[in-house]
Amino acid sequence: MAEYEAIIIRVISTSIAEVFVYRWGEILYPTVVAEVEGTWWLVMIGLDSIMETAFPPENPATYLANLRFQRLGTLEELGL
Repeated sequence: MAEYEAIIIRVISTSIAEVFVYRWGEILYPTVVAEVEGTWWLVMIGLDSIMETAFPPENPATYLANLRFQRLGTLEELGL
């Protein structure tokens, strides 16, 4: 569990991590994606600041090509 939490922290604190918004109906989920030790990880957070899920998508490019995802920029570009 500690390793999983460490990966999540690395993803959400990497300045070049990509930020997306995932839309499920009327609900928006901020999503942060970054590479950690050669593997791309996705961290999805609710608007209530509670983490919904974190996992390494099998094919990140295909996964993020879903029209429900909208890219906003990097954490650095967004000033986060």
